[in-house]
Amino acid sequence: MIRKNVFLDETHLQKLQPLLEKHKGNLSAAVREIIDLSSPDLESHGTPEEIAEKLKKERKFPGTKEELLSSEEPVIMNKQMMKWLVRSCCW
Repeated sequence: MIRKNVFLDETHLQKLQPLLEKHKGNLSAAVREIIDLSSPDLESHGTPEEIAEKLKKERKFPGTKEELLSSEEPVIMNKQMMKWLVRSCCW
């Protein structure tokens, strides 16, 4: 088991709210579920460096930021958190 400090602002916690409710407020369980959901996709795309490079090159978002947010499907995460998540899942 590894302990890490993670700092999330209120907007990120609100986005996690459905998973927090599902796991009765357990943030660790919510984060583990997010990692489990994203792991198969990450593993099929290579190393963290390859994934980061592909993400830089590809911009496949249909529509504006407002349209994406209103669809409630995408998850927006800051770059540092995404790098941590990719490295943690793949190593």
